[in-house]
Amino acid sequence: MTVVNKRPAEWKVGESSSAASSLKKSKLSHSASLGKNLSSRDFSKLKKAGKTGNVNLRQIKTSNPIVTKLETAQNGTDSDSKVRYHYSHKFGEEKASSSSLSETVDKTSWKKSSDFDKSSWKNSSTVQKSGREALEKLTKKQKRKLREKKRPHYEDVVDIKKVWEELRAENSKEKQAKLSEKILNKLSDEKLLQLCHSHDTCRVICWAYRFAKPDLKAKVFSVLYPSFESLAKSRYGKHVALALIRHNSKSQNVKLISSLQNKVKEMFVHCFANEVVEELYNCHANQNERTAMQHEVYSRYFVMKAAEEEKEREEKEMGQGGKRGEREGEDRTMQIKSLQMLLEKSPNLRSPVLTSVKAFVLKCISTSAVRHSFAHKIILEYFTVLHRDTQQGGRGVIGAEIVPLLRDWLIQMAHTPNGAKVVLYALWYSDTKDRKAILKMFKEKIIETSQHETAYLIICAILDCVDDTKLINTTVLQPLIKDFDKVVKNNFGLRCIIHAIYPRYGLLFNVEVTNLLALGDDNENSKKPKDVRYKECAQTVQTKVQEYLINALDGNAAAFEEKANFHLVSAFLKSSFVDAIVKTKLLQKLASLYAEDDSFPQAFLSFSIMKGLLAEEHLCRNEFAVILASQLKELPDQKLLQWCKDESFSKKHTILVKLMPLNEKLNLRITKLTSVKSEKKRGKNSK
Repeated sequence: MTVVNKRPAEWKVGESSSAASSLKKSKLSHSASLGKNLSSRDFSKLKKAGKTGNVNLRQIKTSNPIVTKLETAQNGTDSDSKVRYHYSHKFGEEKASSSSLSETVDKTSWKKSSDFDKSSWKNSSTVQKSGREALEKLTKKQKRKLREKKRPHYEDVVDIKKVWEELRAENSKEKQAKLSEKILNKLSDEKLLQLCHSHDTCRVICWAYRFAKPDLKAKVFSVLYPSFESLAKSRYGKHVALALIRHNSKSQNVKLISSLQNKVKEMFVHCFANEVVEELYNCHANQNERTAMQHEVYSRYFVMKAAEEEKEREEKEMGQGGKRGEREGEDRTMQIKSLQMLLEKSPNLRSPVLTSVKAFVLKCISTSAVRHSFAHKIILEYFTVLHRDTQQGGRGVIGAEIVPLLRDWLIQMAHTPNGAKVVLYALWYSDTKDRKAILKMFKEKIIETSQHETAYLIICAILDCVDDTKLINTTVLQPLIKDFDKVVKNNFGLRCIIHAIYPRYGLLFNVEVTNLLALGDDNENSKKPKDVRYKECAQTVQTKVQEYLINALDGNAAAFEEKANFHLVSAFLKSSFVDAIVKTKLLQKLASLYAEDDSFPQAFLSFSIMKGLLAEEHLCRNEFAVILASQLKELPDQKLLQWCKDESFSKKHTILVKLMPLNEKLNLRITKLTSVKSEKKRGKNSK
């Protein structure tokens, strides 16, 4: 049997010793034979140790059987050996020491074949083989059960899981509380902490804590509170941390928030703990607590320094006869509620503060933390500061450094108010390539985006700033046209449609929204004139809007009482971007309704549309006057007199009065009818 070549992990080579110096040069041939079976690196160590021809093999860790055989040959025993060696202990279990060979090598670890009990070796190998075969025959379920039995506290886990199944099926609060008490009382403090980190038992603990009585909750809270940070950073323990937050009293949540002091920044960029920080920030923290959490991102040192500088300025003003505006003992750092306020109070801290915030933003983008509202708040404040920084190239930082990294996360940020505004800044200051990628990403979710209370602004910004109207047509407008009826019936979807034909329509877009959208008007990446862009977008949508309105008004004058139809008609007719030919059909429909239906426009919304069409500033005034006059020519004189004299038709009469100065023939006809009627009345009165 050949010698097994097992190279050790490390070789311990020392300097020359008394034992090595006594070797003869002729014996060095054995080191050469050793080198054939060693790596070049290990052999070079031997060679370096034997520069003078002295090799001390006793200071080498002799876990290699070849080294052991060489020692035997050097000692003059069995030089031409065909001796077989085998392992009697696990490889490398002996503890090496640098003192002597007797300390380094456990001689009992190598035995000659004469001392080897072949029967015992065969028996052990057959046992291992049979065990292996038995394991292979087991199913996956049986193997999993074997693994579970090896887990710590296996019996307790099985018991509490059975109670948990009962708890999940129970609806009575009293029974739920009893079952929760049964689960929690079965676990000691140490077991409770250990089982919080397991994938199955963490859910059992969450349910038990949720339905437990307040006194038992307080007891469990006192056990888990010291380990709250480690729970938050655990893959499964974070669920228990979230349960502590959601089913706690207010005082306990205040305690949890205070425990995160000076740890918010570190925990929020952690892959698991960010959900816990977000839950505390978004759902349970008050305004001051949120501000304190934001200060950790700006750096508390800079915030305190800015507060001290402001205090010194106020003291100087007081010395000059100024009045103190703050109460004694008030925390001045809480007055700094945003990044912009911090930089306004201490402009000299601008560079270090922005560096700290930028580093935090980049860390958030590299993790899943960028999905949360706390990250959206910080990123929005950072973008707002850079947007106002026109001289130092702050806007370029948004487009060149942040947006390419943030681009893939934008669709997950649109669900919050601050996140939607971040997407607006990304659209304004990104280049053509990034804009194209963003639009393609939103294409699949464009209907959901248009109907969201904050995300609809993203579609408005796309229509405002993207020059490639063909891309807008395929990614935004065509999907909206396909589901037009569904989109128009939604309050926010209606705004997207109206913005396409009449940008920033005043009756639906308030001043705050209009000012927000106006921030992107001066961006450097939009080259095409705004009027050209709006005209091309309106021409895509105008035909569909016209068909929808005519179908809605066909034989149904009450359709104007729906606010969606009212706003759509009003914006469609007022828009300068819709073609006049397309408006004509709708104007004819309105004129025919006025002439044929006595109930139109008696309602307020329909009357306001008719009255607005005849106003001096309206674009369609003259055209509508001609169409309406031509419709009234066919009416009998008696009906016109009824509209003029009967008070129930006062709104129809008001429209006639507004129309008469615009059409001479109609004016003469109505004046003649009214004069003849008045003369007849006078004649009757004189008789």
